[in-house]
Amino acid sequence: MIRLLPFVLLLACASEPVHGGDFGSQSAALESARLVHSQRVWAAPTSSDGPPRYTLAWEHVDGARTPAGVGLVTHARAWQGGALYVDPASTLRYEGRIVAHDVVDAPAVSDDGRRFAYVVVEEDAHGTRAVVHVSDGEIDQVWDRSLLTLGALRFVPDGSALVGIGSANGGVAGLHAISVEGARCLTNCGLRVGHAWDGYLAPPGSASALRFEGDRVMYDAPQGSVAEVWR
Repeated sequence: MIRLLPFVLLLACASEPVHGGDFGSQSAALESARLVHSQRVWAAPTSSDGPPRYTLAWEHVDGARTPAGVGLVTHARAWQGGALYVDPASTLRYEGRIVAHDVVDAPAVSDDGRRFAYVVVEEDAHGTRAVVHVSDGEIDQVWDRSLLTLGALRFVPDGSALVGIGSANGGVAGLHAISVEGARCLTNCGLRVGHAWDGYLAPPGSASALRFEGDRVMYDAPQGSVAEVWR
C-alpha cells in the first residue's frame, strides 16, 4: 500500500493518452485496459500557465470506457493497478490518497511498473531546488537535489536511472541523467544564461521523444540526432 508522503511537487501538462503499469492487480475487468484521458473539460487560457483538465477512464480492448472515479486530472499514469494522477489543485494522488502537493511535472513510471518518480520543489538556504524522489509505494528515496529545475522524467529501460530536462542555477536547460548517486549533465552542460550558447542542443519536446539503445539515450533535435551515454 502506498504511504502518504508529506512532500511538495509540481507537474506540467500532458495532453496525450497515458498508460503503463499493471492493471491486472486491480480487477479482472482491467487486465487488458489502459488508463486514458477520457475528455478535456477545461483548456488553459493563452495568458495562463495552468494545464488543461481532463476526466480519466479505463479503456478496455473492446473500446468501452469505465470512469476511473477520481475526479478531474491534469496528468495521469497507471501504476500498480490504479491511477496515479495530479488533480487541478496540483496535488499528486494515488487512487485518491495524497502523495504530494504543488507538483511541477508528470510522474514517471518504471518499465516494470514497480516504481514511480517525481520532483519536489524545495526552498533551502541556497535557494530553490528540484528534489527527485523515487518510490515503490512503501520506501521513498531522494536521488538528487542539485538542480534548479527538472521535468519530463523518464526511467531508463532497466530502471537504474532517470533521464529528464533540467538546469542548474544559472545554467541552460538540457538533458540530465539522475541516479541514486545524483545528477549528471548530458547536454548544454557548459552553457550559461546571459552568455553565448555555442553548441546549444534543443532539449526534446517531451519524455516520450527519448529513445534508448544500450547505454545511450537519443532524440531528434533541430540540429540533428542527439545521442548521449546516460550510464
